[in-house]
Amino acid sequence: MAAPGVELGSGAPPPTVVDVPPPPVAARADGAANGVAPAARGSTRPTDGLLPREAERSDAPPAAPPAAAAGRAHASAGGACTPVGIMVRIYFWFKKHVLMEEIARDLAPEEAKVKADLVTVRRIWQMSGPEMKLILPGTMLAAFGTLVGMATPYLTGKYMDVLTVSQNLDDFRHIFKLMIVFSIWSTLLGFTVGMLFAFAGMQLTQRLRNLVFSRMLHQDMEFFEKRRVGELVSRLGADSGVIQGLLTGTFITLLNNSFTLVGGLIGAFLTCWRLAAFSMIFVPLITFSSAFFGMLMRRFSLIAMDASAKANEIAVESIFYVHVVHMFGQQAAECARFADRIRYNIELSKRVMYIKTAFSSLTGILSTCVNLSLMYYGASLVITHQLSVGSMVAFQMYMGMGLSGYRGFAGFYQGLQGALGGSQRFFELVDRVPAVSHEGGRSIDSQDPCGGLRNHVHLHDVHFAYPRRPEVGIFRGLSLHVPAGQTVALVGPSGSGKSTIARLLARVYDPQSGSVCLHGVDVSHLQLDYLRSQIAWVEQEPVLFSRSVHENVAYSRLGGASRADVERVCRLANAHDFIAAFEKGYATKCGERGVQISGGQKQRIAIARALLKDAPVLVLDEATSALDSASEDLVKDALAKLLVGRTTIVIAHRLSTIAGADRIVVMAQGKVVETGTHAELMALGRFYASFVSRQISSQRDEQLVAAAAPAAAPAAAAAASAPGAATAAPEAAAAPPPAEISVDTGGGSAFDPMRSVTSTRSPPPIAAGGASWLATEHAPGAPGALPAAAGVVAVLSAEQLTDLIRRLPRAQLLALLASAGRTSPTGEVL
Repeated sequence: MAAPGVELGSGAPPPTVVDVPPPPVAARADGAANGVAPAARGSTRPTDGLLPREAERSDAPPAAPPAAAAGRAHASAGGACTPVGIMVRIYFWFKKHVLMEEIARDLAPEEAKVKADLVTVRRIWQMSGPEMKLILPGTMLAAFGTLVGMATPYLTGKYMDVLTVSQNLDDFRHIFKLMIVFSIWSTLLGFTVGMLFAFAGMQLTQRLRNLVFSRMLHQDMEFFEKRRVGELVSRLGADSGVIQGLLTGTFITLLNNSFTLVGGLIGAFLTCWRLAAFSMIFVPLITFSSAFFGMLMRRFSLIAMDASAKANEIAVESIFYVHVVHMFGQQAAECARFADRIRYNIELSKRVMYIKTAFSSLTGILSTCVNLSLMYYGASLVITHQLSVGSMVAFQMYMGMGLSGYRGFAGFYQGLQGALGGSQRFFELVDRVPAVSHEGGRSIDSQDPCGGLRNHVHLHDVHFAYPRRPEVGIFRGLSLHVPAGQTVALVGPSGSGKSTIARLLARVYDPQSGSVCLHGVDVSHLQLDYLRSQIAWVEQEPVLFSRSVHENVAYSRLGGASRADVERVCRLANAHDFIAAFEKGYATKCGERGVQISGGQKQRIAIARALLKDAPVLVLDEATSALDSASEDLVKDALAKLLVGRTTIVIAHRLSTIAGADRIVVMAQGKVVETGTHAELMALGRFYASFVSRQISSQRDEQLVAAAAPAAAPAAAAAASAPGAATAAPEAAAAPPPAEISVDTGGGSAFDPMRSVTSTRSPPPIAAGGASWLATEHAPGAPGALPAAAGVVAVLSAEQLTDLIRRLPRAQLLALLASAGRTSPTGEVL
C-alpha cells in the first residue's frame, strides 16, 4: 500500500515517514475529544519572528496549517541533512522572515489580491498625454544615444586589433579620435534625455496632485468617515509620486535598458553569433527570478504604504489634538505608539532589504556564471584562430551592455510591480463616484416664485442613519415644515438630531428614504453648488483657516469680497472692535484651526462670514453659545436685522435665543414631540416647560449669588466684630450639610427626557436683587412669563418665599403664587 501523500505510479521511492504518536486524549488542550468546542487558538500562536503586538493578538490565525506542520516534521525527522530537508528549511525560513503572510493579511487584505494588468499600465500612459511633447523627443534621443554608445565596443575591438596585429600608429590615432567624439556625443545625449524626462515628471506630479486633491474635496462625508487622515495625506503625496516615478523614472529605465539590451545583443550577434547563442542559455533563469522577486516587491509596496499611512495617522492626530495630549499627560504614551509603528516600518524595510539583496545576489551569481562561461568558450575560439582578440574584447563589451540592459529590465519589472500597488490606490480615489454628486441637478431663477414655496424648507417622512453607524437610526419618519421668512428654533437633548436636519438640508448627507425640499424642490434634484449658495451656516464650533481675518470672512463669497464689505459685516457681528485692536488688523493671521483667536471671537467672525454670504436660508447652530452677555446682546441686534425676510433654523439651548422664535420645535430621540410658540408650549407644561424651568433655575442661582455677594461682605464684617462671634463660628462650622433636593419639573408624561433635575446645593436666600430680577424679567404682562416665573416660585423654600412676599408688589405676588399653587408660610392660600 502506498504511503500517504505519494502519488501512485510516479516511479519515485516513497520518502521516509516518521510515525509520531498523537497526544493522549486527556492531554489535548482544545477539548475536542470531550465534545467541547476548541478554545481560542490565538494564545498558542508562536511568536517567532513576529512583532510583540502581532503575537499578542487573540484573533490571530492558527500557528501553522497541517501541511506546514508536516513539512517541518519531515525536515526535522531524519531529512534535515538531505537536499530535500535543506530546501524545506530554506522555504520555511523565507516564509517566516520575508513573506510575513500573517501580517500581510492583517494590514492589506484587499490590496494583496490585486493583480497587475495592462489596463492600469495603459491608463497611466494615457494620463501622460500633456507631457508627450517632452517624452517623445526624449525617447527618440535615447534611441539615438544607444546607437552612439554601440560604437564604443566596436572601436575598442579595433583598437585591440591594432595593438596586437597591425600596430599602425595612424590607425591608432584615428580610432582614438573617434572614441573621444562618440563619448562626447553620448554624454550630451544622456544629459538632454534626463532633462526632458525630469521636466515631464515635474509637470505630471503637479497635475496629478491637483487631480487627487480636487477628487478628495468633491467626495461625500462617508468617504472621509471611513478613512484615516494619515491615509489621505499619504495618498495626496505618496501615491501621485509613485505614478510620477513610474512614468518618468521607471519608464526611462525601461527605455534605456531596452535600447541597451537590443543594441548589445545585435552587436554581440554581429561580432560572434556562436558566443551570443551560447549566452542565451541563462535567459530563462534570469527571467524567472525577475518575475518572482517582482511579485514580492509589489506585495510589500502595498503593505509598506499602508503602514506608512498608519504612522502618519498617529502623528497627525497627536499634533492636531496636542492640547488634549497635554491635558491628560499622554505624551509618553503617544511617543510609544509612534515608536511602535516606526519599529514595524523598520521590520518591513528589513523584509524589503532581504528581497532586494537576494535578487541582487542571484543576479550577480548568474552574471558571473555567464561571464566565466563566455570567457572559457571565447578563449578556445581565439586559441583556435576562429576569433581575433579585438573581436573577443568587443563581444565581451557588447555582452556587458546586453546583461546590463537585461538586469535593468528586470529591475524595471520590480519597480513596475511596486508602482502598480500605489497606482491601484490612486485610481480607486480618482474613479470613486461620490454618493452626493456635484454634477447634474438644476438651479432656480431668483424671480421664480416656485409655486408659492420659495424659501420654504420641508422634510417629509425622513429616515436616516449615519453611514459610519447604519444600525443606529437617527430619524424614523421625521416630518418638519419651516415656512418662508419664519424663524424656527429646534430644542432637545444632545443626540436628538437637531444638527442632522441642517446637514440633510445642505446635502452633506442624503436620507435613506423620504424627501428634504427647498423652494418646494427635493434637494437631490438641485445643483449642489446652487443649493449650498442658498444656505448660510454658523456652526457651534466655528472653523477658521490659517489665513488672515479678511480671508476667513470673505471665504463665504466666491471670488472674494472688498475690504468695505468685510468691515461692514464685522461691525454688524460686533467683531470690528477687537479686529481693529490687533496689530495687523484684518491682515492678522488666525493660525492653524484659528488658535490665535479666542472662542468668542471666532464665533463672531463666523457670524460675519454668514452675514456676508447673504443667503435666503440661515442656519444658526449654537451661534451665540460662546459669547458673553454683553457681546451676545450686541450680536442679537445684528441677527435680528439679518433674520428679517429669511427662513431661519435656530439650534440652541439658551432660553434667550429660543423664546423669540416664531415657532419652537421640541425634538427627542429623532422625533418631533412638541411644536408651537413659547407661550403655547409653556401652557402645555410638558417637555418645553421642563426645559424652561431648568433654564430659569440655573439663571436664578447665578443672579442671586451675584446679588448676594456685595451685601454679604458688610454683614460678615459686622458679625465678626459682634460679641460672641468666636463661639458662633464653631457652631456654624458644625452645621450639617444641606440635604439633597430632587425637583420634578415635568408634565407627568410617560416619556419626558427633560423631566427631573437633581441638585445637591440648597437655594441661597433671596436678596433685593433676586426679587427685582423676578419682578423685571418675569412681569405678568410678558407672554409666557407667568408660567415660567411660577416654575421658580414652585421650588422656593419657606424662608425664600417669605422674603419674596416682603419685596414683591401684592398683585404680582398673587399671580405668581396662584400659578405655582403655593401657600404663605402661615398656611394661607393666596
